[in-house]
Amino acid sequence: MPRVASLVVFVDADAFRALRDGRPRSPGARWRLGGGDLLHPQLGLLDEDGLLVVVTLEGTAAVAVAAVEDPRVNAHVFAGGDAIELDHDITHLLPRLGFVDATALAEAIARAQMHLVLAPEQVDVLRYELDLDGTAAAATAPRPPRVLVDDDTTRMLRAAVLREPGNDAPRMLYADRLQDLGDPRGELIALQLARGRGGVPKERERELVPLFAHACAGPLATWLLRGFSLERGFVAQGAADDAAIDAEALASAEWATVEAIQTSHAALATSPRLVSARRLATDLDLGALAAAPRPLPYAAITGRRARFVDADPVAAGLPMPREVHRAWRAALDVGALANLRVLGVRARDAHADDVLALLRSSLARGLDRLDLENPTDADVPTFGAAFRELAAAGPALPVLSLRLWRAVGDHPQYPVSEVIVAAARERVVVETSGAVDAAHAGAIADLAAALGAGVPRLELRSRHPQPSLAAAARARFAEVVVDTRAHPSLAL
Repeated sequence: MPRVASLVVFVDADAFRALRDGRPRSPGARWRLGGGDLLHPQLGLLDEDGLLVVVTLEGTAAVAVAAVEDPRVNAHVFAGGDAIELDHDITHLLPRLGFVDATALAEAIARAQMHLVLAPEQVDVLRYELDLDGTAAAATAPRPPRVLVDDDTTRMLRAAVLREPGNDAPRMLYADRLQDLGDPRGELIALQLARGRGGVPKERERELVPLFAHACAGPLATWLLRGFSLERGFVAQGAADDAAIDAEALASAEWATVEAIQTSHAALATSPRLVSARRLATDLDLGALAAAPRPLPYAAITGRRARFVDADPVAAGLPMPREVHRAWRAALDVGALANLRVLGVRARDAHADDVLALLRSSLARGLDRLDLENPTDADVPTFGAAFRELAAAGPALPVLSLRLWRAVGDHPQYPVSEVIVAAARERVVVETSGAVDAAHAGAIADLAAALGAGVPRLELRSRHPQPSLAAAARARFAEVVVDTRAHPSLAL
């Protein structure tokens, strides 16, 4: 396991008192921090010339109380080091460290059953907040450049970016101005503009992102959960901290650059500020979205997921109510969803008749793909027959896919694998993220045959060898093509 140069550890108040041997608090003072009872397996990874930031909970506040330079560690036990005493409230940073608030942090500490240690990169968030050097190299290297407060000119240039989020020219002017002032945001924006969308970040960009992404995000960093990402120097996707969305957030022009958003805040999801948004992950009712007073920009709407990423356009289904109500049925007549092309629906709890109504709706006729998550196996032939009937009648839904979560394979570390079965007019595609064993191969092939009855060709896509699934498919389809190359999910 590689050594690390910095860690942040959360301790309770009693443990910190033991660490500091009852000394009175004196922010800025230097003293020798004793070993106390601070121990954690990750401490064994800490370099002796590294930095350890100690944070404790004080009521509903998280407070950075000490930064330990040159920590001494025996195995996984902290054995002391030179400390700078701090008294810095970092509660506002907790969402960036992976916690909604101090209560969530306290629960995480309790679950850990020992002091909670975060990943080394989290120290970068704190070191600039606390004005500390984060590595041994930083002690001799020049201090990194500081983010400046925007003056009238930079504010004007940033506003120009937000008025034309699809245009790179205003971003270039903004980046040039920041670089002229020595503001590191300018270099980061310029690097991302230079590589373009989908390009591989250079090492320098990877260095700058954890240090200055928060600053580049501006006020959005306050309203988004940790893990948002930048494109061309501005926030492009992220999950909203719905509890933090207030009138100021809803009125902000900063949302203009966001292209993919996860939120269940109705006013935000239907906000005219999200002019660039094309993907929405939400638990909001489809009927409520369709009833928005203006056309929504989204080309893809799916359900929420634990980790919001943009790699797969459909990774979870939007809840379909067990009893489909009038507003949901009204959504099938499109309403504000005229731009929608991909829809993911959680179908297990829905009645088959309601899913069939969705398949036959005006909304479905405008889609490029309808994704049903975990449909009941008994309903699959019915859905397949309806799909083929509509396809034969004229212009209709091009792709119907089933996203199935099943225990497949003999890999105990991955006991659940995702299987996708999709039907297009001329072929059926099966994708799986894991190895499928013989016990499940027949059932999956049966679903593919039921969904695409009469379709002669099946494409099997997986990076894993799938001899059992391929054999089961050949017993049911005239032609089976196995493809082990990487594909965008269901690029049909």
